[in-house]
Amino acid sequence: MRFRVNAVFMLFACAASGLALGQQTRSETDVSGNWMMSADLFGSTTYLRMELKQAGDKLSEPAVVLRESGGSRMARFPGDIERTYWLTGHGDLLQLLLNTIRWVSHNERVVHVEGAGSIEVFCWETSPGYAIHLLNYTNPSAQHGWLRSVNPPGPQKVTMRLPSGVKVRSVALLRAEQSPLFEFRNQMLQVTVSSLEDYEVAAITVG
Repeated sequence: MRFRVNAVFMLFACAASGLALGQQTRSETDVSGNWMMSADLFGSTTYLRMELKQAGDKLSEPAVVLRESGGSRMARFPGDIERTYWLTGHGDLLQLLLNTIRWVSHNERVVHVEGAGSIEVFCWETSPGYAIHLLNYTNPSAQHGWLRSVNPPGPQKVTMRLPSGVKVRSVALLRAEQSPLFEFRNQMLQVTVSSLEDYEVAAITVG
């Protein structure tokens, strides 16, 4: 079985407040209670601007539509909020995305990473066990096509929930060429990546 956990949870320190993502009327979209984002299209180029919402503007679309059927959960966004967040950095959009992902997944995560910075996390099942990849996007140029420097974010605490009956034999950090101490209890593996440069891979051997 192969699985991938895309945890592109941009861990910027953004304050969360109530969000109402509003109706897309022509090129305008409400991205908070008081601000409008307008998009002007010139060929294939989009120019974004933020401006205060005028008195009398009313919102008709919800921020998110949720549906639950038995054990299944579904969520629909009326707009492209992940792209809008990437372009604007609006913290309310990030909080809406995180809360929706937690609700859809019943707040169950196979892999969880705690630490500062902006980290992409994905996990593969391998022949010896599992591999957890950490990519460091902590950089002022993270939203551009390239990074000109590496900004280590500090220690990252990795927690992984393993299937019943699986036991961990060893954990190795391939980039750092280290064998860190780890704790495995009640099918929960915890290991700390003490230093993260551009990337790290935690190779987990089970038996």
